[in-house]
Amino acid sequence: MPIWSTSVVPVFFDGGFLFLAIFAYTELMDRNPYAVYFEAIKSALGMYLIYQSGWDWFGATQNWGAWFVYLVGAYFVLSVFMTLVFVEKEIRLTVAN
Repeated sequence: MPIWSTSVVPVFFDGGFLFLAIFAYTELMDRNPYAVYFEAIKSALGMYLIYQSGWDWFGATQNWGAWFVYLVGAYFVLSVFMTLVFVEKEIRLTVAN
């Protein structure tokens, strides 16, 4: 039975994803070295939402096609790696000095 069988649950998952997205970005702007962990959790939840909704991202497959869902998935993967690079090069370098 999919988790979307009730009408209230998707709202909590979407709200949690939005909270994590804002929180991860705020932690990165504050130069917190743990920002990469929050970004990874956000990306994992985003990929889970895509999987759970039948490989769709808020109706993007109907409006733009399946390529858009792959683009969103690539964004999730790339955002974790870019956050990791930023944390390693900028934040840890600043903390070390």
